[in-house]
Amino acid sequence: MKRVKHYARQLLSDPWLLLVASQFLLIILALGLGWKYGIAWQRELELNENLLWGALGGTLLAWSNIYLCRWGWRAGWQWALEYRHFCQHWNFLTPGRILFLSLASGYAEEALFRGVLVNLWGPLPQGFLFALLHYGGPRLWFLPLWSGILGCLLGYYIELGGELGAAMALHAANNLWALSYISKELAPKSESA
Repeated sequence: MKRVKHYARQLLSDPWLLLVASQFLLIILALGLGWKYGIAWQRELELNENLLWGALGGTLLAWSNIYLCRWGWRAGWQWALEYRHFCQHWNFLTPGRILFLSLASGYAEEALFRGVLVNLWGPLPQGFLFALLHYGGPRLWFLPLWSGILGCLLGYYIELGGELGAAMALHAANNLWALSYISKELAPKSESA
């Protein structure tokens, strides 16, 4: 039992390990729930031009968010300043970790939320749960708000016949650009990262 407590304490104290573990947990949930309810979300993944459109959409989304935040910093908006302070703790990001997190979160979160939960609950409830997953505390209220809106929109996209692969590409590209910006511009460099 002491070992379990030790590893749990270590996991909770290291944001990189916590992020990796959360993505693996989401994949396991997506596979398990998909199997239990007969939702074969893996079969919906195809290599086609919609992946490119999803990646382009994620790139545009990320850069519009980056410029909105930069504008907020210059204007002194409290939410933007809180977000900037939050990002300064992400000094564990390296290019390899950014790539891994972008691909893993795009795959895992979309598999669970849009691949499984949209089919079980519909776009709104899964969007609300997606927002809760992105809760960063009361001062970062806009993170779950924005994530919830995006989660609902992607949920409706899937419900209306959109491809899960395109949603995954959008999510991965958005995270790739956002995490790259955070790493380069906001997070102080760490010796251990």
